Amino acid sequence: MNNLENALLGLNYFQQRLKPKREVILYNVTLKVCRKGKDLESAEKLFNEILQRGVKPDNVTFFTSISCAGMCSLLDKAVEWFEKMPSFGCNPDDVTYSAMIDAYGRAGKVEMAFSLYDQSRTEKWCIDPVTFSTLIKIHGQLGNFDGCLNVYEEMKAIAAKPNLVIDNTLLDAMGRAMRP
Repeated sequence: MNNLENALLGLNYFQQRLKPKREVILYNVTLKVCRKGKDLESAEKLFNEILQRGVKPDNVTFFTSISCAGMCSLLDKAVEWFEKMPSFGCNPDDVTYSAMIDAYGRAGKVEMAFSLYDQSRTEKWCIDPVTFSTLIKIHGQLGNFDGCLNVYEEMKAIAAKPNLVIDNTLLDAMGRAMRP
């Protein structure tokens, strides 16, 4: 679903007709529509509604909110949500850390992105393809084309499958470096 207005109508419809055991799932799906549309303002309103209704946010709620803020290049908001997690009984997981690496990378906070990535390798987190693409892009923007290839090789070494975005990001970096 791409249309937030329709997503909100769907959310209201299901809330009125069903009494789901885990209402947070309905909110998480709606938050994903906000993320897809890069609509952080609506995501914040929805998060506040979650709290007002007494629904307990979960890791998916925080991941989606952090990811939305990252996609909007609003690192402060991503960090704010990341720091709120423990107060709701949520501990950051692999997916949340991936969202933070991506948010730092998109915001140009290269040192923080690489620091978290180094930590992910040490602690054996499962990093998602979006994060690998961001890391390759960062290396490419810095002119570190060997770094691009290293990230790509590390991704393959842990059996993560490259997708079209990763391939295109790597090809773009290698093309700018005039390397085969």
